[in-house]
Amino acid sequence: MLLVSLGDRFYRYRMETSDHRVSSVYLCSTWEPFKGIAITTYLSLSGSWFIRLHRIVSAVEFSTVEGGFALPYNDAAYPLPAGLQKITENEALWKTELGFSGIKNIGEKKAG
Repeated sequence: MLLVSLGDRFYRYRMETSDHRVSSVYLCSTWEPFKGIAITTYLSLSGSWFIRLHRIVSAVEFSTVEGGFALPYNDAAYPLPAGLQKITENEALWKTELGFSGIKNIGEKKAG
């Protein structure tokens, strides 16, 4: 789930949509968390994977937090096994025998 803030640490998530579509390939919805920010979110299956893509058009500066898909967390009941980690400026990936989760910027990098 994508969260959007105007820099004040108050985050909004998709509550209402101005448009939505369903096809045999993807689900799609357009939403506006703040005036001047339009986000179209696509959700698609790829084998046993989910791919979530956000297309953002904005006239204002903002920040985002993406939730990704959950993997078990490290505690006494569910210790995390060793896994592959990759963290760069444009992506964060985590893979174990229990699953894989990742976030990647496939668009142009914005300053700030």
